[in-house]
Amino acid sequence: EVRRQLVAKFGAATATQGGLEVRTSLDPVLQLAAESALRDGLMAYDRKSGGFRGPVTHLDSTALDHDWPELLRGVPRPPGMLPGWTLAVVLTAGDAEAKMGWLEAAASAATMPLPRTGAMPLSDVTWARPVRDGRPGATPRRIGDILRPGDVVMAEILPPKDEAGAMQPMRARAPAASGPMRVSLRQIPLVQGALVSIEPATGRVLAMVGGWSAEQSQFNRVTQAQRQPGSSF
Repeated sequence: EVRRQLVAKFGAATATQGGLEVRTSLDPVLQLAAESALRDGLMAYDRKSGGFRGPVTHLDSTALDHDWPELLRGVPRPPGMLPGWTLAVVLTAGDAEAKMGWLEAAASAATMPLPRTGAMPLSDVTWARPVRDGRPGATPRRIGDILRPGDVVMAEILPPKDEAGAMQPMRARAPAASGPMRVSLRQIPLVQGALVSIEPATGRVLAMVGGWSAEQSQFNRVTQAQRQPGSSF
Protein backbone atom coordinates (compact mmCIF):
# COMPACT_ATOMS: atom_id res chain seq x y z
CA GLU A 1 0.00 0.00 0.00
CA VAL A 2 2.89 2.36 0.75
CA ARG A 3 4.43 1.55 -2.62
CA ARG A 4 1.12 2.24 -4.36
CA GLN A 5 0.86 5.66 -2.74
CA LEU A 6 4.48 6.52 -3.58
CA VAL A 7 3.96 5.60 -7.23
CA ALA A 8 0.80 7.72 -7.37
CA LYS A 9 2.60 10.71 -5.83
CA PHE A 10 6.07 10.57 -7.41
CA GLY A 11 5.78 8.21 -10.37
CA ALA A 12 7.08 4.65 -10.75
CA ALA A 13 10.67 5.62 -11.63
CA THR A 14 11.18 7.86 -8.60
CA ALA A 15 9.31 5.54 -6.24
CA THR A 16 11.37 2.47 -7.15
CA GLN A 17 14.72 3.93 -8.22
CA GLY A 18 14.79 7.47 -6.83
CA GLY A 19 16.66 6.69 -3.63
CA LEU A 20 13.73 7.61 -1.39
CA GLU A 21 13.94 6.81 2.31
CA VAL A 22 10.48 5.91 3.53
CA ARG A 23 9.43 5.33 7.13
CA THR A 24 6.08 3.88 8.17
CA SER A 25 4.24 3.46 11.46
CA LEU A 26 3.76 -0.29 10.89
CA ASP A 27 4.17 -2.39 14.04
CA PRO A 28 5.47 -5.82 12.92
CA VAL A 29 4.13 -7.58 16.04
CA LEU A 30 0.64 -6.12 15.56
CA GLN A 31 0.81 -6.88 11.83
CA LEU A 32 1.40 -10.58 12.48
CA ALA A 33 -1.40 -10.61 15.06
CA ALA A 34 -3.75 -8.88 12.61
CA GLU A 35 -3.00 -11.38 9.84
CA SER A 36 -3.59 -14.29 12.21
CA ALA A 37 -6.82 -12.83 13.60
CA LEU A 38 -8.30 -12.12 10.18
CA ARG A 39 -7.40 -15.53 8.79
CA ASP A 40 -8.77 -17.31 11.87
CA GLY A 41 -12.01 -15.36 11.57
CA LEU A 42 -12.41 -16.07 7.85
CA MET A 43 -11.71 -19.78 8.34
CA ALA A 44 -14.21 -20.00 11.21
CA TYR A 45 -16.91 -18.29 9.15
CA ASP A 46 -16.16 -20.43 6.11
CA ARG A 47 -16.34 -23.64 8.16
CA LYS A 48 -19.64 -22.62 9.74
CA SER A 49 -21.34 -21.40 6.59
CA GLY A 50 -19.51 -22.81 3.59
CA GLY A 51 -18.90 -26.52 4.16
CA PHE A 52 -16.16 -28.50 2.39
CA ARG A 53 -15.85 -27.81 -1.33
CA GLY A 54 -13.81 -30.87 -2.20
CA PRO A 55 -10.18 -31.84 -2.82
CA VAL A 56 -7.60 -29.83 -4.74
CA THR A 57 -7.22 -32.70 -7.23
CA HIS A 58 -7.34 -36.49 -7.38
CA LEU A 59 -4.46 -38.90 -7.99
CA ASP A 60 -4.64 -42.38 -9.49
CA SER A 61 -5.55 -44.51 -6.47
CA THR A 62 -4.13 -47.66 -8.08
CA ALA A 63 -0.61 -46.18 -7.92
CA LEU A 64 -0.73 -44.93 -4.32
CA ASP A 65 1.04 -47.90 -2.72
CA HIS A 66 4.47 -47.03 -4.10
CA ASP A 67 4.25 -43.92 -6.27
CA TRP A 68 2.29 -41.43 -4.16
CA PRO A 69 5.35 -39.27 -3.24
CA GLU A 70 6.24 -38.80 -6.91
CA LEU A 71 2.63 -38.13 -7.89
CA LEU A 72 2.13 -35.65 -5.05
CA ARG A 73 5.37 -33.87 -5.95
CA GLY A 74 3.82 -32.94 -9.29
CA VAL A 75 0.76 -31.19 -7.79
CA PRO A 76 1.22 -27.38 -7.73
CA ARG A 77 0.36 -25.39 -4.61
CA PRO A 78 -2.90 -23.45 -5.04
CA PRO A 79 -2.51 -19.65 -4.89
CA GLY A 80 -3.43 -18.38 -1.44
CA MET A 81 -2.45 -21.57 0.38
CA LEU A 82 -0.80 -20.49 3.63
CA PRO A 83 2.94 -21.15 4.09
CA GLY A 84 2.28 -23.35 7.14
CA TRP A 85 -0.03 -25.64 5.16
CA THR A 86 0.94 -28.54 2.93
CA LEU A 87 -0.67 -30.73 0.28
CA ALA A 88 -1.56 -34.20 1.56
CA VAL A 89 -2.98 -37.22 -0.25
CA VAL A 90 -5.51 -39.68 1.17
CA LEU A 91 -3.84 -43.11 1.18
CA THR A 92 -6.66 -45.02 2.89
CA ALA A 93 -10.04 -43.87 4.19
CA GLY A 94 -11.77 -45.78 6.99
CA ASP A 95 -14.77 -44.89 9.05
CA ALA A 96 -12.96 -43.20 11.95
CA GLU A 97 -9.81 -41.85 10.28
CA ALA A 98 -7.88 -41.49 7.05
CA LYS A 99 -4.23 -42.32 6.52
CA MET A 100 -2.57 -39.32 4.87
CA GLY A 101 0.74 -38.85 3.09
CA TRP A 102 2.63 -35.60 2.54
CA LEU A 103 6.10 -34.35 1.63
CA GLU A 104 8.17 -32.73 4.36
CA ALA A 105 10.62 -30.06 3.26
CA ALA A 106 14.21 -31.33 3.27
CA ALA A 107 16.98 -29.74 5.31
CA SER A 108 18.65 -28.36 2.17
CA ALA A 109 17.54 -27.44 -1.32
CA ALA A 110 19.88 -30.09 -2.74
CA THR A 111 17.87 -32.98 -1.28
CA MET A 112 14.39 -34.20 -2.13
CA PRO A 113 11.40 -33.68 0.19
CA LEU A 114 10.84 -36.56 2.59
CA PRO A 115 7.61 -38.62 2.46
CA ARG A 116 5.71 -38.68 5.74
CA THR A 117 2.44 -40.27 6.84
CA GLY A 118 -0.07 -39.49 9.56
CA ALA A 119 -3.73 -39.76 10.49
CA MET A 120 -6.70 -37.45 9.94
CA PRO A 121 -9.35 -38.33 12.57
CA LEU A 122 -13.06 -38.01 11.91
CA SER A 123 -13.34 -35.67 14.91
CA ASP A 124 -11.27 -33.10 12.99
CA VAL A 125 -13.57 -32.99 9.94
CA THR A 126 -17.02 -32.72 11.47
CA TRP A 127 -17.16 -29.17 10.07
CA ALA A 128 -16.56 -30.44 6.53
CA ARG A 129 -20.15 -30.84 5.38
CA PRO A 130 -19.95 -31.79 1.68
CA VAL A 131 -21.29 -29.09 -0.63
CA ARG A 132 -24.04 -30.27 -2.97
CA ASP A 133 -25.92 -27.96 -5.32
CA GLY A 134 -24.11 -25.04 -3.76
CA ARG A 135 -25.24 -25.76 -0.20
CA PRO A 136 -23.53 -27.63 2.66
CA GLY A 137 -25.04 -31.03 3.38
CA ALA A 138 -25.16 -33.14 6.52
CA THR A 139 -22.32 -33.49 9.03
CA PRO A 140 -20.03 -36.33 7.87
CA ARG A 141 -20.43 -39.49 9.93
CA ARG A 142 -17.40 -41.23 8.47
CA ILE A 143 -14.31 -40.12 6.57
CA GLY A 144 -15.60 -41.72 3.37
CA ASP A 145 -18.47 -39.20 3.28
CA ILE A 146 -16.01 -36.49 2.19
CA LEU A 147 -12.70 -38.13 1.20
CA ARG A 148 -11.57 -41.13 -0.84
CA PRO A 149 -8.14 -42.61 -1.57
CA GLY A 150 -6.25 -40.44 -4.07
CA ASP A 151 -7.82 -37.15 -3.01
CA VAL A 152 -5.28 -34.34 -2.52
CA VAL A 153 -6.27 -31.75 0.07
CA MET A 154 -4.74 -28.78 1.84
CA ALA A 155 -3.72 -29.70 5.37
CA GLU A 156 -1.85 -28.53 8.44
CA ILE A 157 0.42 -31.01 10.17
CA LEU A 158 -0.04 -31.06 13.95
CA PRO A 159 2.01 -32.85 16.61
CA PRO A 160 0.66 -36.10 18.10
CA LYS A 161 -1.13 -36.19 21.43
CA ASP A 162 0.35 -37.79 24.54
CA GLU A 163 -1.41 -40.51 26.49
CA ALA A 164 -3.41 -37.92 28.43
CA GLY A 165 -4.69 -36.36 25.22
CA ALA A 166 -2.58 -33.20 25.31
CA MET A 167 -0.65 -32.11 22.23
CA GLN A 168 3.11 -32.49 22.50
CA PRO A 169 5.20 -29.39 21.62
CA MET A 170 6.90 -29.83 18.25
CA ARG A 171 10.32 -28.90 19.69
CA ALA A 172 10.02 -31.48 22.46
CA ARG A 173 8.75 -34.35 20.35
CA ALA A 174 11.10 -37.32 20.05
CA PRO A 175 11.12 -39.51 16.94
CA ALA A 176 9.26 -42.19 18.90
CA ALA A 177 6.48 -39.87 20.13
CA SER A 178 3.24 -41.66 20.93
CA GLY A 179 0.80 -41.87 18.04
CA PRO A 180 1.09 -40.71 14.45
CA MET A 181 1.32 -37.10 13.36
CA ARG A 182 -2.13 -35.53 13.13
CA VAL A 183 -3.24 -34.12 9.79
CA SER A 184 -5.86 -31.37 10.00
CA LEU A 185 -8.00 -30.56 6.96
CA ARG A 186 -7.81 -27.00 5.63
CA GLN A 187 -9.30 -25.01 2.76
CA ILE A 188 -9.02 -21.46 1.45
CA PRO A 189 -12.17 -19.53 2.45
CA LEU A 190 -14.43 -18.08 -0.20
CA VAL A 191 -15.36 -15.16 2.05
CA GLN A 192 -12.97 -12.23 2.20
CA GLY A 193 -12.33 -9.58 4.82
CA ALA A 194 -10.03 -6.77 5.89
CA LEU A 195 -8.57 -5.33 9.07
CA VAL A 196 -6.85 -2.06 9.88
CA SER A 197 -5.49 -0.95 13.26
CA ILE A 198 -5.14 2.81 13.74
CA GLU A 199 -3.70 4.74 16.66
CA PRO A 200 -6.60 7.05 17.61
CA ALA A 201 -4.53 9.98 18.89
CA THR A 202 -2.32 10.28 15.80
CA GLY A 203 -4.06 8.44 12.96
CA ARG A 204 -0.98 6.29 12.41
CA VAL A 205 -1.66 2.94 10.77
CA LEU A 206 -0.17 0.20 12.98
CA ALA A 207 -1.38 -2.85 11.04
CA MET A 208 -3.25 -3.47 7.80
CA VAL A 209 -4.53 -6.68 6.20
CA GLY A 210 -6.28 -6.26 2.87
CA GLY A 211 -7.53 -9.81 2.44
CA TRP A 212 -6.81 -13.50 2.91
CA SER A 213 -3.57 -13.54 0.90
CA ALA A 214 -1.70 -11.06 -1.29
CA GLU A 215 -0.57 -14.04 -3.37
CA GLN A 216 -4.19 -14.85 -4.14
CA SER A 217 -5.31 -11.26 -4.75
CA GLN A 218 -3.52 -7.89 -4.79
CA PHE A 219 -6.83 -6.09 -4.13
CA ASN A 220 -6.54 -4.24 -0.80
CA ARG A 221 -9.97 -4.23 0.83
CA VAL A 222 -8.87 -1.66 3.41
CA THR A 223 -8.08 1.10 0.91
CA GLN A 224 -9.66 -0.01 -2.37
CA ALA A 225 -13.00 -1.63 -1.51
CA GLN A 226 -14.81 1.73 -0.99
CA ARG A 227 -17.11 0.26 1.64
CA GLN A 228 -18.23 1.90 4.86
CA PRO A 229 -16.91 0.41 8.14
CA GLY A 230 -20.48 -0.02 9.39
CA SER A 231 -21.03 0.15 13.14
CA SER A 232 -17.57 -1.18 14.08
CA PHE A 233 -16.65 2.20 15.60
